[in-house]
Amino acid sequence: MKFIPYQKYRLVTRLPVADAKQRLREHLDSPKKLFNSSYSGKAYDGEMAADEFTIFQVGPLRSPRWPDIKGQFSTVDGKTRIDVCLKLSKPDIRLASCAIGFLLIMFGGTFWSSWRTTHSLGSTFLLASFLFGGLFLVYLVITINVLVIANQSKKFLAQLFEAEEPTL
Repeated sequence: MKFIPYQKYRLVTRLPVADAKQRLREHLDSPKKLFNSSYSGKAYDGEMAADEFTIFQVGPLRSPRWPDIKGQFSTVDGKTRIDVCLKLSKPDIRLASCAIGFLLIMFGGTFWSSWRTTHSLGSTFLLASFLFGGLFLVYLVITINVLVIANQSKKFLAQLFEAEEPTL
């Protein structure tokens, strides 16, 4: 089981690499600073370099949403193959690690304090279960967000490149 959620898939299209790149470039906005007020109407920000791209979906306040979508173009048997990897960016991993670390510290402190004062496992485990629930909730929100954006990006890129069914 993977602890940090990510997803990989491959798109195959009959478009030449140059046309596929041009189509993607037309649907990308250049990366902006957080909460930029200018809006171009494009759902993705990103950059392209040589045969690679890095894009990310933009949220309602023009702030980038997790995760980063990285892809690479290649030509195989006269078709263009686009290998896409969707994963959390390093700042997002750090933020999630801090949130989980904070909850673990709270869990340990609550467990120790409750055990020291009551010497009762019932109340100690009740408090610990609430904090563990918070930890699980943080992880669940991150995982669901990655899966939702993965499905949205698959549909967007498959439609954009007129690709065959995405494969792993």
